[in-house]
Amino acid sequence: MGLFRFHSLFGRTLATIALVSVGFQLLTLSVLAFYVLVPLGKRATDDLAAVITHSVQRWDQLSEPERPAFRKILKRNHDLTLVVTNTPLPDNTDFLPYFYFLKQALARRLGDDVHLKTSRDARDNEWIWAEIPGYSQKLRLGFPRSRIGIQPPLALLFLFCVGTALTFLPQHSWRDVSPSPSNAFPAQHD
Repeated sequence: MGLFRFHSLFGRTLATIALVSVGFQLLTLSVLAFYVLVPLGKRATDDLAAVITHSVQRWDQLSEPERPAFRKILKRNHDLTLVVTNTPLPDNTDFLPYFYFLKQALARRLGDDVHLKTSRDARDNEWIWAEIPGYSQKLRLGFPRSRIGIQPPLALLFLFCVGTALTFLPQHSWRDVSPSPSNAFPAQHD
């Protein structure tokens, strides 16, 4: 005995429409992710990697007295914080594709693997830090996670749930207008 058994033509039609609708949603979301979201994410992370790389190069060229002013400019213009520290931080374990693309873009621009670290500030805001290789002390450029402001898994889940609900919601209104045996063939008056 099958899990879903539809004994009426209406039930089988509804199941077919629902299956096609859900399949179409999955196809649409996949195409949207592959051709729109992934290229946008790669471009955004490449732009951020360019700013980080330029900041590191500029940092090397500055004298010690000029560096505090440069930190302020980075914070004001790019919302980036630059620190030099030996304090260990845990690796970023977030599976958001943005971080994967950022690591790739930084590695390509700097010619070495870059580790992304995470920390929390006094207000419990999460920070993401790019640990720049090749320095005696750890040079880190960081930004608050809220700067990204995206949650693709949540957005995709929301779209999928709304689409599924819209697929099954009309089932109740279809039953109201479907002909019953008593009004299937209205009487004709001569």
